[in-house]
Amino acid sequence: MDMQVMSEKEYDELAKTLASQGSLALHEKHPDLVQLKISLHWDPVSLSGQAVDLDLAALLLTEEGYARSPNDFIFYNNRKSPAGSVRLLGDSRRGETAGDDEVLLIDLSMVTPDITRIAIIVSIHKGTERKQNFGLVRGAGVTLLNEGKGSVPIADLDLSEDVALSTAAIVGELQRRQKGNTKDWAYVRMGVGDENGLGSLLLDYGLSS
Repeated sequence: MDMQVMSEKEYDELAKTLASQGSLALHEKHPDLVQLKISLHWDPVSLSGQAVDLDLAALLLTEEGYARSPNDFIFYNNRKSPAGSVRLLGDSRRGETAGDDEVLLIDLSMVTPDITRIAIIVSIHKGTERKQNFGLVRGAGVTLLNEGKGSVPIADLDLSEDVALSTAAIVGELQRRQKGNTKDWAYVRMGVGDENGLGSLLLDYGLSS
């Protein structure tokens, strides 16, 4: 499916909203939003003979801010959430794919009522061990798109700048504005990095990698 290009004015407006408010009310701009696409991309690079391998993941959270079980962590070894609302389509090891290197698809209509937040996570496989971080990777970023309308961009984050020293990061969160209402979600930009890797980051949510 071809991506529709956002105009410079529209992009600037979204960027200003995220910069000033830190969040976007998704259904104000996209009232018919159901299918979300989260796209991870980066340019291939090898450091000390090791290819940098970025991984895209999602973590389903309750109102208390914790995952219900390890099954709520969607990543390359668990590619589908229990209710099927979140799916990881593949696992690129080197960032050599033309366009999207890794993709998460989220169906907001299928998210169960007890899930009020979905954290979007990117990590570098064995990044701490190999002394790799996002700042060493060119073109590393995540884009949020309305998949139901021809992949219209909604927001993005430049990993190379925003969390440069980290090996794992929460890019942002999808937050349910009113519990049980699938038509009222917000995207909250986070950019919270962890220099100690994915395992350290997951501990805050009651999980271990």
